[in-house]
Amino acid sequence: SYSQGLEAALDNGWVRDAESARTWLVDQLQLNLARFEAPLLAGLLRAALIGDWAACDAASERHRASRETRELAQESRQMGFSLHQLLEALPELDAPGRAWLARQDPPNLAAAWAMAARAWRLDAEEALSAWFWSWLENQLAVLMKTLPLGQLAAQKLA
Repeated sequence: SYSQGLEAALDNGWVRDAESARTWLVDQLQLNLARFEAPLLAGLLRAALIGDWAACDAASERHRASRETRELAQESRQMGFSLHQLLEALPELDAPGRAWLARQDPPNLAAAWAMAARAWRLDAEEALSAWFWSWLENQLAVLMKTLPLGQLAAQKLA
């Protein structure tokens, strides 16, 4: 799993126990995801749901450009590729969505996530909630592997 900077925070001693982990998670949610990731993804989701492909292109490119390190860009590409593979194997995504996703080379995670929301007819709020939950679950998995933090303690952080 990808840590999105959490492993570096652990290595630097910024996250060392459940309390500092909670602070890290809240800060990431409030300062990064809520203020930057969510609005960016929300625009892509809304455009995907109505089939505004030009807006999808612009939002997807903004998401791609916002990955400020090689590792973050690689993470987004790999996860986008994996989700794209899943969507290709399932019948729910319509032809226009498939065509748009096929033009992304390779699709980033936000692009594939937006097409998954389109395929499963999730509104932007539902898809954003799933995005946040997925992010949090991944962060908790990293914490359980790296800190002496059991599953119960991790669940309390959620």
